[in-house]
Amino acid sequence: MVKGRIKISIIVAVWLTLTEIWNIVAVFTDIHHVATFSYMALAIFWTISLIREITEPLIKRYLQAGGVMLVLLFAVRFFRYLDTSIEVIDRLLWYAYYIPILSLPMLSFVASIGIGGADQSGAAGTGGLWGFVSHKDLRRNRKVRLILFGLTAILGILCLTNDFHGMLMKIRYTDTGYTTSYRFLFYIIFVWSALFSIAAFIVMIRRCRISSYKKYIALPFIVESVGLLLWAWYYIRGGSSPKIMGISLYNIQEVFLFQFIGMWESCIVIGLIPSRSLISERDWIRMNVVSTIQNEYISAREYYNGLWEKDEDEFREGLIHMTCLGAYAKRRTNLELIADSRGTLSTTELSLAIRETFDYHQLAGLSVGYEESGKAEVPALLIIYAYELFEKIVSQAVSACYVKVYAGQTAEEADFKMIVEADLPVGKSEDGRSFLDILVRDMGSPEAIGAVINYSEEDETERVELSAAYSMKSADLISFGKHEQYVEHGLAGVTGFLSLEEEALVVKTWIHDSLGRCLLMTKRYILCPGEVEREALFKAWNLSFGGIVDLIKDGKEDFGSIQPPNIIPKEAETHQEDAAIESLDQEGLRIAYSECFSQAGAMGVYVIVRGKIPLDPRYRDIIGTAISVHVTNVAGHTTGNEAYITVTEDADFYTFVFENNGESRSVEVRETGGLRNVRRRVESAGGSMVIENRPAFRMTIKFVR
Repeated sequence: MVKGRIKISIIVAVWLTLTEIWNIVAVFTDIHHVATFSYMALAIFWTISLIREITEPLIKRYLQAGGVMLVLLFAVRFFRYLDTSIEVIDRLLWYAYYIPILSLPMLSFVASIGIGGADQSGAAGTGGLWGFVSHKDLRRNRKVRLILFGLTAILGILCLTNDFHGMLMKIRYTDTGYTTSYRFLFYIIFVWSALFSIAAFIVMIRRCRISSYKKYIALPFIVESVGLLLWAWYYIRGGSSPKIMGISLYNIQEVFLFQFIGMWESCIVIGLIPSRSLISERDWIRMNVVSTIQNEYISAREYYNGLWEKDEDEFREGLIHMTCLGAYAKRRTNLELIADSRGTLSTTELSLAIRETFDYHQLAGLSVGYEESGKAEVPALLIIYAYELFEKIVSQAVSACYVKVYAGQTAEEADFKMIVEADLPVGKSEDGRSFLDILVRDMGSPEAIGAVINYSEEDETERVELSAAYSMKSADLISFGKHEQYVEHGLAGVTGFLSLEEEALVVKTWIHDSLGRCLLMTKRYILCPGEVEREALFKAWNLSFGGIVDLIKDGKEDFGSIQPPNIIPKEAETHQEDAAIESLDQEGLRIAYSECFSQAGAMGVYVIVRGKIPLDPRYRDIIGTAISVHVTNVAGHTTGNEAYITVTEDADFYTFVFENNGESRSVEVRETGGLRNVRRRVESAGGSMVIENRPAFRMTIKFVR
């Protein structure tokens, strides 16, 4: 949800509701036209609110035109019910109703085909966040719009000139009043309005490829469905207002206002339409999601800048410190990647994070130990809080650190306890506080997440215990989405409340994947001297630091420009692969692909591609991400040293099969972090992904051609 727009949406909803209530109550009073003027004022208010809100000029132009049509609709209603005693004027006002009735659905449709048609400055594009269309598509859309405007004008003129041809309706006046009979033009208008209303909604949804917004699509769907039902109910009754106890429930003009404003306002508030509120939330993400790792990255980069000038012994010692920092950043990001898609995390994820962190601290000579008993699903915020607490302790441990995690879950309750024991620095600060006092103070109050911290000292070993219990039948497990709680704990990246999941996801995926490659290469450099060149290691860390730190420093808004780089097959493969490389070179992408391929070699993994990787722009980045994640997983989680990517295509699908020549180091490959991100990106692009663990790991991805 776009929080910055919700206030306007609430005002519109309350305004509409109160006016409709008055519209019904007014039959018992002698006060007339209040509801009509209120609806006109609402249309004006909403139209003005779009001036600064909508950033895409085409969409804003057509929505504002729709607002003008709504004002015209109620202006005609006001004059229509004034007693003019002039039959010709009465009939023209009656016919004039059909001008906005024709225009509103058509304007919705042309606005919907404008989604993704230009960037925020109005310039055409070919890719990016909003699924930009090509210049050819824009030219075709202009022709479509001109045709629709022309047809609308023709139908409007035919309505206004009904007295000459009678194609809209026949009006017969009698001594007691008049009777009407609708002709074929009326039914054309009926079909026109219904088709364009439905088509606008369908096009709008298809134009948006961002899965994080589609999960809220029920809101505009409900609004549009209710509008169509009310509209159909009115005309099924022969064009008369439904009544209960003789009181009219609504008029057709109100349905058009509800349908137009309701659908588009709901689309703005869920993020389908580019708006200033949406940009503000993107800025908020930069300040919060990115800042959750900013300090670690910048401090690590300062350390890293001087590291490469040291001699080999100091260099290796410094690398170990770098890997400890990197392991924390990678695992923290991994937890956030998973937490983005659900409100809870398994304690197993905490176990994996602690174990990997211990792997790198052991390189520094730290004695470690880990025990776990049971597992449970608990709030994601608790898991990340526990991991941060553990990281602060292990990074200060002198020679030993031991962790015990106990968890259990029943139908009624989930229990969690983490005990960390370490030999921490002795002494107190100037204000008399111990290291643990300062640590707990910096972590923020655990009560905000329903947890308790206790700490004590036993035989020169500090003992910290974090515990919590949650009722499975209450809202405890999903009630940690308050902004203040996340800010207090510095955990703004846990996005129970963020609407811009895609932007945050790109940043965090970059950190996770690039750090994963760096850590594997560094570990190989330390443990297997001579197998990784120092220059290759430098380039890998530089690429990782450069991407995210430059993003923070420059304040770029284009998160989509940072993508996990792709890996290309060796040039010694088949003739088809040579052709694929040559095509990549023509697009200026060969250098980036070759650099990443060299990183795969530095990790000790050879990429063997069978078939030709298609260069379909819809899927190229996603497949690059999948290959990158696959190579990293082969290096880090299997005994193999070759990554196989088999590519086939038929008339309907591209199919990619990812395999390797090793055995998994775990019983079952778990879909976390990188693999989970790959699935999100594949499914958001309309593809499918299947993972098999028996007899060996295999990942199959399919895309529609």
